[in-house]
Amino acid sequence: MTPTNAEDLVYVHSNFQLLSMCHEEYVNVVTKMWDIVGDSWNESDIHGGAGILENPTLTLDEPKLEGMVIGNASTSVTTSASEVQSEAIDLDNEDDGADSVGLFRPISLCNTIYKVVTKMIVKRLRPLLPSLISPLQTAFVPGRLGVDNMIIAQEIIHTMSLKRGKEGYMAIKIDLEKAYDRLEWHFIRDILLLYKFPHQLVKLIMSCVSSSSISVLFNGGKLDPFLPSRGIRQGDPMSPYLFILCMEMLGYLILEKCEAKLWDLVKASRNGPAFSHLSFADDLVLFAKVDLKNCCHVREALDTFCDLSRQKVSLHKSKVYFFPNVSQSTRADLSEVLGFSSTPNLVVSCRLGYLTTLIELIETSYGGASESGKKMHMVSWSKIAKPKARGGLGIQETKGRNLTLVAKLYWRMTRSRGAGWAEVLHKKYQCQRQRTLRSLVEGPLGRGEDKLMVKDAITNGSWDLQMLSVPLSPNIQNAIKATTLRRVSVREDQLSWISSINGEFDSRNAYLLAVGEDLSANDFHGKWVWKIKTLPKIQVFLWKCLHNSLPVKSILTHKGIEGSGGCAFCTDNEENILHVLRECPIAQEF
Repeated sequence: MTPTNAEDLVYVHSNFQLLSMCHEEYVNVVTKMWDIVGDSWNESDIHGGAGILENPTLTLDEPKLEGMVIGNASTSVTTSASEVQSEAIDLDNEDDGADSVGLFRPISLCNTIYKVVTKMIVKRLRPLLPSLISPLQTAFVPGRLGVDNMIIAQEIIHTMSLKRGKEGYMAIKIDLEKAYDRLEWHFIRDILLLYKFPHQLVKLIMSCVSSSSISVLFNGGKLDPFLPSRGIRQGDPMSPYLFILCMEMLGYLILEKCEAKLWDLVKASRNGPAFSHLSFADDLVLFAKVDLKNCCHVREALDTFCDLSRQKVSLHKSKVYFFPNVSQSTRADLSEVLGFSSTPNLVVSCRLGYLTTLIELIETSYGGASESGKKMHMVSWSKIAKPKARGGLGIQETKGRNLTLVAKLYWRMTRSRGAGWAEVLHKKYQCQRQRTLRSLVEGPLGRGEDKLMVKDAITNGSWDLQMLSVPLSPNIQNAIKATTLRRVSVREDQLSWISSINGEFDSRNAYLLAVGEDLSANDFHGKWVWKIKTLPKIQVFLWKCLHNSLPVKSILTHKGIEGSGGCAFCTDNEENILHVLRECPIAQEF
C-alpha cells in the first residue's frame, strides 16, 4: 500500500511503523531531507558561525519542501508544509480512574517527515550539549546519568541530617506543572539566540515547534483541529533538548543569587564542592540555608523564571525538607514564605532489618513454603542464585548484587575524576584513587620510595627492580617481569578489568567474584535447556530433572525420608527420574 494523502502519512507515524512506505521510499525521504537541511553543520556554527545551512533562507514553509515527493515510479504524493507540521495527540491516562482532563498526558504523534527533520537536528546538536548544559543537569545529556545527581542529593541530605548546632539547611523538591505544555515559544526563541544559535537555525527550529494544527484522538476518531499558541510536544525528538536548554535560565538566575551572596550554598563535606541546586529534567532539588533571606530569594528566582517562561510550580507536589536541627516554629514560618508544605523526608530509605526479612521471604517462597509451615527445598538457594550458565536460574543474591553495584560505582568514580558526584564521594569519604608503595609494604623504606610509581621501575622499556630497597620474593619478581609493557602509550594509565576483553567493568564477572564463585569452573552441562523454544515452565521442569530435584522415591530416600525406593507400578525397579519419564511401562504408553 502506498500513501495517497497526508492523512495516510499521519496514520503511518501514529503507529510508529512505516506500514505504508517501503524501505526504498523511506531512504528517498531521508535523502531529500538531507538535501534540504545540508551537511555543513559543525561546532563553530553553534557558537555564532555562519553557513549552518546550505540554503540560508530555508524554513519548513518554503516551496522546496512543498515540492518534495514521496512514492514510487507509479504513484507520487506531494506533501505541503502545513501537512508536515500537522499532528495528532493521544491522551494517555496517568491513573486508571482518570475523570478529568488534567489527569491525562498528551502524547504527540508527529508526522514521519517532520520527525526525520527533527532527528537530524538532534543528532547534530547532541554532541555539543555537554559544553552547553550545566553539569548540574544530567537528563538527556550524553555521558551523564540521572543517578549521578541522585548520589549528590543523598550525600548532602545524609550529611545535613547528622548536623548539629544552630545553623540549619533545607532541601526543596520542585515539580513543574505540565512543563512541556506551558513553555512559551518566544522564550524558546530568546534562549536559542542567547546561546548564539545561527538565526537561520533558530528559524528552522521555531518552524518545527510552532505546529500549524493539532487534532486530538478520542474514542477511535479524530476531533476538529485547533491551533496551539505555546508548548512543545511530548514525543517530539527535539523537545527534551529544547526544554533542558530553557531550564538553564533558572540555573543562571540561581547563579546570580549565589554570586551576590544572597543564596548560601550547601556542602556534603567540609572540603567538598558546594551546590545550590540539582536538575532532573523538569524536576529540581534546591539547597539553601534556613533563614528568611535565602527563602525570599529562592522564591524570587522561581517567580522570575516562571514569569519569563510561563512555567508554573506545582504547589501540591513540591515539598521542602528541613534538616533535624531546625525548630518546628521556624519550619512553619519559612514554609509559608516559600509556599510549599514541609515533608519529613525526601529520600526513601529501607532499614536493614526489613531488607533481611524480605530476602528471607524470597528464599522461602522458592522452597515452597506457605502459611501452614515450611516445606522441603528440592533445590538449594545457593544453586538457584547462580547464573544460568552455571546451573542456576539467574536470580542474583541481594548482598552480592549490592556489592557488584558498589564496585561499579567505584569503577565509574575512578574514570570520572572531574564529575561533581565523584568529587563529593572522594572528599567526603577520602577515597584513595592511587595506592602508594607505603600502603603495600610494612617496614622501613628508602628516601623518596613512598612516592615511587610504576613508571619509575621501568628502564628502556623493561622492568628494573634493583632500585627498590624492599626485597621481593622470586614468585613476585617473576609475576612482575611477566607483565608485558607497552613501549608506546597513546593515553595515560588507567584501571583495566582483567577478565574483560576491552578492559571495561564486567558486571557478570564482578558478581561471580562477589559471591565467591570459582571463575575457572566449567559451565553447566545443561545450558541447552534455556535454548529450547518451549514454555518457561517446561524449561524449569527440565532444569529440575538435571539437578535431580523432582520428588521421586529414590531422591526422597536419599534425602532421608522413610519409604521404599521402588516404583509403585513396577515393584522390581527403582523409581528414579529416568524411570518415571521413560523406562516405566506406564510412561511408555503415553
